[in-house]
Amino acid sequence: MILFWGLVIVAVVWLVKDRSEPYARRTGENYSHQESALDILQKRYAAGEISKEEYQEIKAELGRR
Repeated sequence: MILFWGLVIVAVVWLVKDRSEPYARRTGENYSHQESALDILQKRYAAGEISKEEYQEIKAELGRR
């Protein structure tokens, strides 16, 4: 009976740990570089998601931090 409950507990812990592990680690992808706020801002401007004025305002705000 102790062996049964031990296996149940191990299975539950394994499932919880597997679900909580980051997606990149599970899929084998390597995301060691995180984008900075400025990188994201530049990509959004380049994609046309924000105007030049919005870009300049946000960049100035980021520079103050």
